[in-house]
Parts: sequence; C-alpha cells; structure tokens
Amino acid sequence: MHIALTDDRPDALAKLSKTLNEYADRNGLHFDLHTYSGGEELLEALPSQHFSLIFLDVYMNGISGIETAARIRETDEEVCLVFLTTSNEHQAEAIHWHVYDYINKDEGPEAVFRVMDRLLRGHIRDTFPTLRFTAGKTEISLPYSDLVCLTADRNYLVIHSRQKKEYRTRMTLSSVWSKLEQDGRFLQVLRGVIVNMDYITDIADNTCCLQGDLRLPVSVRNRATIEQLWTDYTFSRIRRESIAEGGIRP
Repeated sequence: MHIALTDDRPDALAKLSKTLNEYADRNGLHFDLHTYSGGEELLEALPSQHFSLIFLDVYMNGISGIETAARIRETDEEVCLVFLTTSNEHQAEAIHWHVYDYINKDEGPEAVFRVMDRLLRGHIRDTFPTLRFTAGKTEISLPYSDLVCLTADRNYLVIHSRQKKEYRTRMTLSSVWSKLEQDGRFLQVLRGVIVNMDYITDIADNTCCLQGDLRLPVSVRNRATIEQLWTDYTFSRIRRESIAEGGIRP
C-alpha cells in the first residue's frame, strides 16, 4: 500500500512513519511510505505517484493542508485523505473535501491505529483486495499486490510475500484460487502452484522464474498456454501503464 505523509516538521514525519511501520508489522502488512515536507512538494509528486492514503498536516508553511486537499480533489475523488492537526476548527472544510478523518497529534499512536483499522475494514480494503489468513496464531492480511506465489503442501498452503517472508496456513489452494482467479494477475502454472504474473521474470525449461530467486515447475502439457497468458498479461500491463503516463492513446 502506497501512503503519503505530508508535514513541514521532520520530527512529526519521523514519528508518523514509525507508528505506521509498527502498525504494519503488527498486522502482517507492508506500507510504502513517501514523506513530503509541504503541500507543494506533494502536489508536484502526484502526477507520477498513486497513493491509496494521504496524511496531511493542516498547518504547514506554504500552502496549508486544506488548500492541498482542495487541489488534490480537483483530479482525484477516490484517494483517502486524513488530516493531522491540533485543532478541530476546520471540520467544515474537511467535510467539504471528503476528508476521511482527523488525527489529533497529541493523542499518540493509538489514534493512528484506530483510523487505520477503520480504513482497512472499509474503503481501502474494498479498493485494494487482500488475502486474510492465520499463520501460527497470528492473523495476517496481505494485499494481493504483495503475494508472489502460493504453493500447496499437503493440508497447508505456503505463501511467499514480496517482503521475502514465507507463511504457512491451513487452507486449501482451491479455496484461495476461487478468489484470486477473478483478479486477473494470478496464474495457475501447475496443480498446486499459483503465481502473481507481476513477479514473473521468465518461463523457460518448464520452470517459472520469479523475483526473489524463486523457481517453480510449470505444467509441461499446458506450458505453451501458460507462456501465452503471461505474455498477453505483460503487454496489457505495459499498455495500461503507458496510457496512465500519457504515452499512448487507448
């Protein structure tokens, strides 16, 4: 999940970054945090960045968090905005610009945790699908974008994440595949093996090579079809990215 943190105080940025990383560790998540020292810097970065969540300090040197939110809403109605403040006097503006919530800077990490819990149960989880499972006695929630591959191991499922972590959970591959196959980025390369095509680096010699030096067998019978599906997906992804960047017309 890509998150922007905007505050003109370096100590406040460091504190919020630490809190969000702690939340991610507790919940088995990964956050890509991008910090900005002001609204101008954030707005300059937005054309080339896509965020699911933006934290905005209300009172900043230069343009305020209110002004920054207004500028963001000119082009993006979906991104979640959260204000960081020591005052609630701007609630009317927050409602007008569809700000999700306020966080009082004096409340400590618990306030951030509460907002993240609500976000992940609601808007963001609906927009960015996640796989939820139990590994050991820990509840894990991994965004689909962080799933590299999943392999069946008897009565267990082994899940490899983008963060090079391995999880074992008592689930069947078929129950997971019924969800992942609707997403479009996942491919079953062998009975009991699912891969995220975003992480495939090559398919050769009946082997699927993935980022992180992972190598998995590919069905010999269906190899040609699997290679074609991966090729089609790759070209489609490149085209979407080019359109998003304004490079080609749809």
